Amino acid sequence: HLHHLMNDSTKNLEKCRTEMIHSMNEIDRLTIELDSGIKARLKVEHEKCTLKEKILFLSTIHKEEINELKLLSSIHIDIDLTTFYKNELKDATRKIRDDFNKLAHFQQNQLKNYYSIKVEELVQQSQQQQKQIKDETKNSNKSIITMKETITERRKQLNILENENKNSLARINELEIIFQSLKQQNTDEINQHERELDKLRRTLTSLTTSNDEIKCNKTTLEYEINIYRRLLEIHDTNTQTTIQTYRHVKSIPIIRIDDSDIVQYSESESHYIIKFQRTSKGSITIDECSLYGKYIQLANTSNTKDISLSNWQILRIIDHQQEIIYSLPKYFVLKYGKKVKIYARIQDNDSLPNDLVNITIDSWGLGSHIITRLLDEKNDERATHVQKCIYP
Repeated sequence: HLHHLMNDSTKNLEKCRTEMIHSMNEIDRLTIELDSGIKARLKVEHEKCTLKEKILFLSTIHKEEINELKLLSSIHIDIDLTTFYKNELKDATRKIRDDFNKLAHFQQNQLKNYYSIKVEELVQQSQQQQKQIKDETKNSNKSIITMKETITERRKQLNILENENKNSLARINELEIIFQSLKQQNTDEINQHERELDKLRRTLTSLTTSNDEIKCNKTTLEYEINIYRRLLEIHDTNTQTTIQTYRHVKSIPIIRIDDSDIVQYSESESHYIIKFQRTSKGSITIDECSLYGKYIQLANTSNTKDISLSNWQILRIIDHQQEIIYSLPKYFVLKYGKKVKIYARIQDNDSLPNDLVNITIDSWGLGSHIITRLLDEKNDERATHVQKCIYP
């Protein structure tokens, strides 16, 4: 903006100077024309006056000559005409010369006075014009000086702003470099932490698996020890009755301990033991899983509180095969003290009106190692049911 303002002021100044020079030239030209016109007019007036005076003078002389001739013609005097006329002519010539000199001197004085007046007027006009031009030039110079000072200040401010801008850009570049370095360092640290977390997760998973296996083995061994202890006790007390019962009944439950069930079956000559282990966090439990994959039963063990199972999920994996996932209906609520069965698609002949049906599968599946888990809407594990079939 300052550059444009300075350029406009310079152009206006040049334009004023050009107009001033043009005006001076025009004044000079008009002055010359005026002088020429005045001189021509004075010359014409002078010639006119001269001719008038000459005509008047000649007419006067002519009249005098006529009168003299008339006088001479009336009086006959013996006079030498040549001498007379010569004397008269000399006198007339001298008078004419004197009159002409007087007239010329008078007209010359008038012309001098006139020219001196005109010259004074022109000098005054020229002085006024020069004074006006000087004033305009002085004002223009003041404006130019003020503009130059303003431009100088603006340039200084512009230089200061440019320096500040350069410093800001340099600081921004430094900050960007620092930011990129910190970003790269942070990315490297995040990647390193993620690798460490992955490693820790794998280690935790491995340790958890090992711990679960150890716990499972411990529990299995404890249950087997208890079972064998009880079987030995039963065998010692009534061996004959137990054998008959095994032969005539297809499945007989042997013992129940807390939340884990152990059931022994005898079919033909095959014997196997099915172990159940249940855990829960809260009032909702996986109460029962059908041995033949017909249904899964959930129970609300609370005595006072209804619990919403909206968007909860049942996850079931059989012998490390593909996991079965079922999402409970939205807005489903299990009343306190109540149970609900989730049947497979072709197993819902015995279902009640309040029971649910998983229409995506024909059976919940059979296997020797079955893990059923219940997850809430936040994917937190709320209950588990582990079923194992052991062949002794």
